[in-house]
Amino acid sequence: DIGMDPLTYTLGFSRMAPVQCVTWGHPDTTGSATMDYFISSELLEIDEAADHYTEQLVRLPDLSVCYERPELGDKPRDRASLGLDPKRHLYICPQSLFKFHPEFDAVLGEILRRDPLGDLVLLEGKYPYWGQLLMERFARTMPDVVSRVRFVGRLKRIDFLALNAAADVSLDPMHFGGGNTTYEALALGTPVVTLPGDFLRSRISLALYKKMGFLDCVVQTPDQYVDLAVRLGCEPEFRRATQ
Repeated sequence: DIGMDPLTYTLGFSRMAPVQCVTWGHPDTTGSATMDYFISSELLEIDEAADHYTEQLVRLPDLSVCYERPELGDKPRDRASLGLDPKRHLYICPQSLFKFHPEFDAVLGEILRRDPLGDLVLLEGKYPYWGQLLMERFARTMPDVVSRVRFVGRLKRIDFLALNAAADVSLDPMHFGGGNTTYEALALGTPVVTLPGDFLRSRISLALYKKMGFLDCVVQTPDQYVDLAVRLGCEPEFRRATQ
């Protein structure tokens, strides 16, 4: 996770072993001359991806991830107990707020415009002002629908899983998508709409779908993203066909 924590970031610039490798706990190059290899996957990278790393890129044939299937428990929380309206269409984007690129605002706004019964559900940030700044931006970029953005407080893991399971659609952010959150959503039967870019940080959801042999929720343009998200949110039969 070099880049996510000051200690590991500092250690990543030290030569502690003859060969030093990093992988995609943080999905980006370290930029450190002391890191020799970046361990990735053929499923994750574009053909030209070696140019994205200061390390030598190693593409393993599989995802090389061992992930324990999440369990909801006997009595998972429902929408009402999470403070959400059971009658609404819930589009969740349960990501760290720093992942919300301004170009994603137009997509989110259009989803809400196209689905008057839709609510966008986000998680409160580590610091309160993160959410305040994002809402101020939404008030400028999608003022007509910003009132339908809902924030849920930081949750215990079991409740976070319940939120994923309760959602109609999970929205993968443009430019910096989900990793753990996509594994969890797909395991719980919640479709994830994703628009992959050239860099690893936006291609993890794509890689999971490629491994599954199911690409129906992978789109190529923002317009396709909106169309698919709204169809999944509004058409239960179509949504069930993706689960």
